[in-house]
Amino acid sequence: MILKSSEIKRLKDLTQFDLGAEFRDLHNDYDCTRIQLHEGTLSLSFRHCRHNSVFEIAFLAVDIVAFNVGDTLTSNGLTIMILNRSDAEVDGEYLEFDTKERGYFYLGFIEDINIQFWAAGLEYNSEPKENR
Repeated sequence: MILKSSEIKRLKDLTQFDLGAEFRDLHNDYDCTRIQLHEGTLSLSFRHCRHNSVFEIAFLAVDIVAFNVGDTLTSNGLTIMILNRSDAEVDGEYLEFDTKERGYFYLGFIEDINIQFWAAGLEYNSEPKENR
């Protein structure tokens, strides 16, 4: 399922959603096991904490604005804290979309990793695609 940025409500919590008939709660039930940027696609791979099922969220046509990795990294996976489409401050103005109609997204993890980026949309995949 692909969603354009303009179809995603501003400040909507994207850490909880229905994917088909299944409810997903990224904060409480999943660990982020991989973050990859390749050819303009930012992919986040997730593994369920109890039954090890996996899936992926891919942001399309991405330009990274800010990427901050704090002092603590873990090999056990990352816990997502916030993911939403927000506003970007550009030349003193707050913008929801850039001139390419991409939305501004904010992604934060409990482990003090934060990524801010423009993306044309996102795609939910039931299985991660290796080496995008």
